[in-house]
Amino acid sequence: MSTFSQTPNRGGVLSESKRITSAHSPHFLALSLLFLLPLSSSPVIYGILQFTFSQNDDVNDQFFRFSTSTLNHLLPETLVFPLLFALFVIFFSVCAIATITYSTFHGFYGRPVRFIHAIRSISSSFLPLASTIMTSQAIIALICTICGLFVVLLYQGLQVLGVEIDYKSNCFIGFCIFVVILLGSTLIWLQLNWVLTSVIAVVESKWGIEPLRRSTQLVKGMRGTSVQIVLSGVSILFMILGNYLPAMITYRNSGLWSWDFMLTLLLQSSFVVLFMLLTVAENTVMYLYCKALNGESAIEMAKEFTGE
Repeated sequence: MSTFSQTPNRGGVLSESKRITSAHSPHFLALSLLFLLPLSSSPVIYGILQFTFSQNDDVNDQFFRFSTSTLNHLLPETLVFPLLFALFVIFFSVCAIATITYSTFHGFYGRPVRFIHAIRSISSSFLPLASTIMTSQAIIALICTICGLFVVLLYQGLQVLGVEIDYKSNCFIGFCIFVVILLGSTLIWLQLNWVLTSVIAVVESKWGIEPLRRSTQLVKGMRGTSVQIVLSGVSILFMILGNYLPAMITYRNSGLWSWDFMLTLLLQSSFVVLFMLLTVAENTVMYLYCKALNGESAIEMAKEFTGE
């Protein structure tokens, strides 16, 4: 079991995360192959499916010929595939976070880390995690909507007053930059405070907005580390987006079952999987450090979580 003999920082959190994942490498490898690998390669697979169906002109023409409404015309490509892709990403994300968090939590205290127990933890963590994710996204959507409504109302008010807006003026450009910076800063601030929400949903079985509030309280002593972990998460998104274009080019040139495409997709996905695994493990370790810094007993929490 790790101790808190030194003030924790990003280096300490990362080192502890690597220690845990290395000590149980077969276990975390199995979880990564089961949940993280499909998740990291899903954008490329989604792009291939979209490309394949868009090339099937005969089927599309036949469908559109018998469609009776605009909704039916748009349904196959604009609704079904994106919806299935979103459900796929949510399901595998929740399963990956639940199992890796559960395993890292137990590995931190030197407890046995078993694959079957990690899989079983999904049943108790799925709904808390899903509700927390939906709550956080709803809050973000609400903030963006309020910001958009403010801009629209301001614009309409100026129109009513007869004020002519020069869209090329420095004043208008400066206002747009101010709104973007204000909105971006607000969203970043929320992400920094919510970095522990997934761990809290799994370990403490809290639902909805409660993990968001709890994370904001715990993270106060380690905001610097929180910034670095959030940046790590952002880098994963850029890595996934960066992998998309080369993989699609290789697919177009060599085909789906070619060695070039398979090797490209495997190598790119492997790096993304590693970063995703360490990021989830870091969140769990940081949660335990934050509890210690806030004077809470992590050992008692471990006993409650394991039922001992």
